[in-house]
Amino acid sequence: MKKLLYTAALMCTLSAAAQAQTTVTGSIVSGGITRDYRLYIPASYSASKPVPLLFNLHGYGSSNLEQEFYGDFRPIADTANLLIVHPNGTTDANGSRFWNTFVAPVPGSR
Repeated sequence: MKKLLYTAALMCTLSAAAQAQTTVTGSIVSGGITRDYRLYIPASYSASKPVPLLFNLHGYGSSNLEQEFYGDFRPIADTANLLIVHPNGTTDANGSRFWNTFVAPVPGSR
């Protein structure tokens, strides 16, 4: 988690010169697992001021890209001046993404 926050802060600093809202994609390795993410940066963002960071997590079988559009907080981020991270969960034996907060689903048990 610390690596994701550090990466988000670094990407925001690198993108501070941007005048329009933008989405930055990247990946980190945490606990030996590579996780892709999408970071939405509103046009009002300035690296000189602290802003809130919202994690928008997808559901089972979805992805960060689908969640970015399904649970679209970008208009709120534009008016409230907050950053949004859309990380990807891990993939189970069926190829479905999930968050490993509990025991992984058994393949074929949907």
